[in-house]
Amino acid sequence: MSTPYKNLINNNSFYVSNQGLSTYDYGIVIKTQEELILQAQQIVINTFGANANLDPSTPNGFLVQQITNALIEKQNEMLTCYNNLNPDLASGQFLDSICAFNQIYRKLPTQSSATLVLTGLPNTLIPSFSQVINENGDIYYTPVDLVLDKTGNLTAVFYSDAYGQIPIQGINRIYDTIDGWDTVDNALNPDDTPIGSIGISIETDYTLRNRRQNSVNLSASGSYSAIQSGIYSVSGVTDLVMAQNIEATEQTIPNMPTDF
Repeated sequence: MSTPYKNLINNNSFYVSNQGLSTYDYGIVIKTQEELILQAQQIVINTFGANANLDPSTPNGFLVQQITNALIEKQNEMLTCYNNLNPDLASGQFLDSICAFNQIYRKLPTQSSATLVLTGLPNTLIPSFSQVINENGDIYYTPVDLVLDKTGNLTAVFYSDAYGQIPIQGINRIYDTIDGWDTVDNALNPDDTPIGSIGISIETDYTLRNRRQNSVNLSASGSYSAIQSGIYSVSGVTDLVMAQNIEATEQTIPNMPTDF
């Protein structure tokens, strides 16, 4: 099917049937820039005659440049669409659509949460969405009303205003001044690390692509990839290393723990 390209000089329309990509059973082959320039020159010759001056400094030469740019742009668009049909190359919304066929969806970013110790006057009301701030300037808030107990203390969970990997340490400043609320600090584990959980960023194309492949492999059994996918599907498993013996004799894996 031919595609119109608009002449930027005299507003004529040129119709180009071969825009660069050649499709074969084994894939596609793109044309080089030199081949596209020759194609653009031929369009001008077919339109204005064999005596058309194609020197780059002439209007016809400028027209050749514009047609070439249009051919390159169209070729890049077609190449992107073609590659995005391949799950191993797809990205963005193309990859999301492919994964959706297997009911796999990109993981969205989450908030960080931190357990904080609040002090002040007994029975002080701290309204919902009151904010505190950490040493990096990240804001945390409480989604519910809080009331300090009769000793003027309270432990509560606050959530980061932004989504993603927001640090939870160093939350020690009150962002919204409230009468009766004096201090805020991180509640700490026995090893002095802050109590809470760091949020996650939106799942990358690389991670989503691997998760899809692992999910597809789960339908098989016994193969290396199926065993790997089965282990990854176990809750709490975040990483693993597998070794496969492809020899006909028993092999020893070096540097493995004796109790492995």
